Amino acid sequence: MDKKTKLFVKGYENVRKLKESDMFLIKSKDDEKLYMMKEYVLNTEKAATKCCKDLKDKSERRGNHSGHNQTLVDYSCKVDSGFCSTTYIVRAFYQYISEDLARNANVHEGVAVHERLTNGLYGGLTGLAELNDMQENYNDIRPENVGFNSERQGLLRARSDKYGKTAREITMNTVSKSNYFQYCSPEVYNSVVSKGSKDVNEQKKRCFCSWNVSSRSWY
Repeated sequence: MDKKTKLFVKGYENVRKLKESDMFLIKSKDDEKLYMMKEYVLNTEKAATKCCKDLKDKSERRGNHSGHNQTLVDYSCKVDSGFCSTTYIVRAFYQYISEDLARNANVHEGVAVHERLTNGLYGGLTGLAELNDMQENYNDIRPENVGFNSERQGLLRARSDKYGKTAREITMNTVSKSNYFQYCSPEVYNSVVSKGSKDVNEQKKRCFCSWNVSSRSWY
C-alpha cells in the first residue's frame, strides 16, 4: 500500500498552512522550489486505495498538464500502524500558485488589475470547461480560487473542502460571514436562504461565471 513520491527524493519541509485552502505550502529539498500539498488521513485500506486511484487517474487524465487547472505533480501513501489502530496518510502534491484574483484585488483598492482579470477569466473559464467535459463540477468559484502560474496564465486552484464539498454546502458555510461576498448561482443561493427549499442537483445545473469588476461578483 505504501507509495513513495518520486518528486521529493531528499524530502521536503513544511513552510506554513495556507489560510485560503486546506493545503500546506512546502519546500522541496531536491530543487528548492515551492509546492502545495493536501493531506488525507483515512481509516481504511479501501478508502486509501480509492483515494490513490482517484489521484492516479487525475494525474494521467487529459487536462491535468494543460495549465488551466492546478497541476497535480505527484502523490504518496503511507501506512501508519499504531498500537490500537492503523491509519493511511495520502498526500497530493500540486504546483505552486503565488497569486490569485483576490490577492491582486486587495492590493489595488478592491479591483484586480485588468491584465490579471483578463488572464484569470480566460484561464478560469477554460479550466471549468475542461472539468465540465469530464462531467465534474468545481463548486467554489471565488476569486481566491482563480490563480496564476509562473507564466501569469490564469488557472483554477485544486478544489478545497475547507467550506464544504458542494456549492450549496460552501454557500451555507459562508453566507453568515460578515462582509463575505457570495459567488454562486441564484438557484444555489435561494436553496440556502429560502425556507423549505431543496438541495440543488449540481450534476444537472452547471454554472459558468464571469467576474464583475465594479460589484466584485460573479455572473
